[in-house]
Amino acid sequence: MRMLPVTLPARAEPIWLTSAFRAAGVLPQGEVIGSDAPTTAPQALLLKTLSNGADSHEVEWYRFLMKRGIALPMLPTCYLAIADPTSGESALLLDDLSTTHALPVSRADLLALNGVPAQADLEQMLVALAQFHAAFWEHPDLGSCPEQFAVRPWYRDEAHFARHVERRQREWAAFVAADHDWLPPAIRAVYAHALADLPHLWQRGLGERVSTMRAMTITHGDCYLTQWLCSCAAGAVSVYLVDFDAVSANYAAYDLVYMLATFWTWAQRRDAGHELAALKLYHDALEAAGVKEYRWEQLCDDYTLMLWLMIFDPVHDAVAGSAASYWQPKMMCLVPAYLEWTAAYATPSANQPVAGILRNAERRVMLQTVNFCARWPSTYPTAPA
Repeated sequence: MRMLPVTLPARAEPIWLTSAFRAAGVLPQGEVIGSDAPTTAPQALLLKTLSNGADSHEVEWYRFLMKRGIALPMLPTCYLAIADPTSGESALLLDDLSTTHALPVSRADLLALNGVPAQADLEQMLVALAQFHAAFWEHPDLGSCPEQFAVRPWYRDEAHFARHVERRQREWAAFVAADHDWLPPAIRAVYAHALADLPHLWQRGLGERVSTMRAMTITHGDCYLTQWLCSCAAGAVSVYLVDFDAVSANYAAYDLVYMLATFWTWAQRRDAGHELAALKLYHDALEAAGVKEYRWEQLCDDYTLMLWLMIFDPVHDAVAGSAASYWQPKMMCLVPAYLEWTAAYATPSANQPVAGILRNAERRVMLQTVNFCARWPSTYPTAPA
């Protein structure tokens, strides 16, 4: 599929769309408004326009796919991906899925911690994510240009990771200095301990993985459940992953933490068993898609490492000015997940990239933290809005 060097229009006029589809090879005859257009031509379209250079990363992602002729079933068909370097404007012309697909959970339900989707939808999303990751697993271009194949900036190399650690330290200091007296000492202790050990993760295996690209892939990078679209038709097997403005080379588990840990409570993850069952389903689907050398234990360890890195995201969100209704439930979900997984999987050894943080004397802190998070927000006052 070749790309069309066309000026971004003020609106999607029929003549412009006809030219775009001609170039994309999906309208060999007829016009956008015409009776002789083939039935295979798209019937509904989404024109996603961006300004001031915003999210051009996603445009470049679709350009890469179009240039390589890569078409995956969980990705919406893209007919045009253009950017005007002078004005900073860019546009994507995609299949409009709004009449056939819907979010598996709403953003409001996710923030209210009611974000466990229907089992059939969840299973389809996990299989699709595994297939997406498998398509780029240990791809020879990982870690290189184009930008979408570069490693996530948090740990692109040792210098990037050092800057990331410094940023997390500054953000935690700013968070502590703010009015967060509602946060109990147990959670503060968890963060202080995790932050103290954060600089050592590079030498404990993070650096080796990034330098060799072993068991690495392309990840969505912002893979909340609200980034998925599931079929509205009962029994249909059709899901799509959208909004690729944070795509990069990364650990596959990074996407899984976004999906399963950011807004699932302790009870939803652990007591109801949703998290472990989801991870097992994902791993089975990854193997079925051709990734045979990635053991279950490796996935668990990678998931633990990504949780270690991700628990600082709510702190960043708070310092950056996000609403408490967003970052506070996110923190109440990620901290217990982090504690549970570091206790269960990250025991110190030469073969484990993450050293465990929980010693016997600290289990009391874990229980206090989990108890607080499990009862939030009904028993404790919420943070200021």
